[in-house]
This record gives sequence, C-alpha cells and structure tokens, in this order.
Amino acid sequence: MDLWKNKIAVVTGASSGIGAQIALDLANSDVKVIALARRKERLDELAKNSNIYPLVCDVSDQKSIEETFSSIQKNFGKIHILINNAGRVRDGTILDMSKSNDDFRGTIDVNLTAAVICTREAFKLMETHEEPGFIININSVLGQMTPQAKFLPSNVYPATKHALKNFTETIRLELVAKNLKRIRICNVTPGLVKTEITEAAGHPKELCEKIYKSSLHLMPSDISAAVLYILSQPNFINITELTIKPTGETF
Repeated sequence: MDLWKNKIAVVTGASSGIGAQIALDLANSDVKVIALARRKERLDELAKNSNIYPLVCDVSDQKSIEETFSSIQKNFGKIHILINNAGRVRDGTILDMSKSNDDFRGTIDVNLTAAVICTREAFKLMETHEEPGFIININSVLGQMTPQAKFLPSNVYPATKHALKNFTETIRLELVAKNLKRIRICNVTPGLVKTEITEAAGHPKELCEKIYKSSLHLMPSDISAAVLYILSQPNFINITELTIKPTGETF
C-alpha cells in the first residue's frame, strides 16, 4: 500500500458495513479518506480516526453528489481512489402491487446511477494530476445470477448489480481508449456478507439473524482485505474482477 500513502480516497456508503471497514482500513494504511454517507452520527464516529474526513452525502440525489464533489475539489483539489460501495435492496417482488415505484427507482439510483455519477465526478478530479488512480465498484454475486423470488425476494437489486458489472468494463475500455494506463478499475463481487443491508431491506430482524446463523458468510473485514490487496498491486497489473465467496457457498 506504499503507493497510496498520503493519497486521497473517496468511499461511498461509509457509515456501516463494508464501506465503514474499507474507510478504516485505508485510513490505517495512511490514506486520507473522504467518507460519504447520509448518517452524520455514524460518520462522526468514523472521524475519530484522524485520517477520515466525513461528508454527508445522499448518493440517491444527483445534486447532492455534484455538490459533494465540488466541495472535495475546493478543499482537497484532487483524489486518487474511488470506492463505489453504497448500495441498497428492498424486500418484495417486482410484480408485488403493494410496492411503489420509489422502491425500484431508489434501488436503481443508489446501486447504479450513483456509481455512474460518482465515477464521472471522481474522474474529473483524477484528471487534474498525473498520479495513479483507482476505481473499485463493490458488486454482489447477485450480479452474476438471479435468485428465486421465494428466497429473500429482492426485485430490481440483481438487475442493478448485473448492470454495475457491465458498467465497470465499459469504464475500463473508455480508459483504454483514452490511453490512461495510470487509472485502473475493478469490480469486486462478494458472496453473502454479514451487514445491515438485509435488515434495512425490510426483512424481519429474526429472519436476518437466522440467515446469518445458518448460512456460510463473509465479514466486512474480508472484503476490505481484498480491496487493499487489489490496491497493493503494481501499476502494470489491473485486477479487473474479483469474486469472493465463503468456502462452500451453495450459490
């Protein structure tokens, strides 16, 4: 990680789970981390680490993203790393008439649209210098397969993750076309990870606890360790795709 010492990283969805762990591990590796999330109290807790700079940002809102990156440009001037980690899922099927369109739009906005806009805004700040850059998109194994609706129905979530995988490769090829070899991009695809996302989706707490108790799963620290591994590779190596599953996972 010597390449990134004193460099600047932006982590979205940094208030809990994978995002919070990545922010802390980067900060402990002497990276200056700009932590983005909606929950100010969670960010303030993270900011007890002197290398973490909290910024409240709602990535489902394009204006909020643009204003946040404008603030980053004003106060930091540039960035080197972007971790598109923010994600959400909602319980229920697409054909469930009780679901509002906002349930679907919100998931698309956070999981896909936010990654697109954050990547565009981050690229502007990566273009201001000639130092290495890296974009890492945190995906899901549901971006590689579609689960049966009877197993924790998650409506448009798998579709957004399929799209995120394609988006990652699209950006890689755009960077190739620009001959920008100093900026790399990777799609990190975890299996089941124990975070707050399932409960936030609207699944009963008891069901979430039962799932993690009965299923093989990873912890946020496992995904963060993979991210640091990817970042630690020399410039001429671009790990473009990394899938991480607990040994024996059945899907």
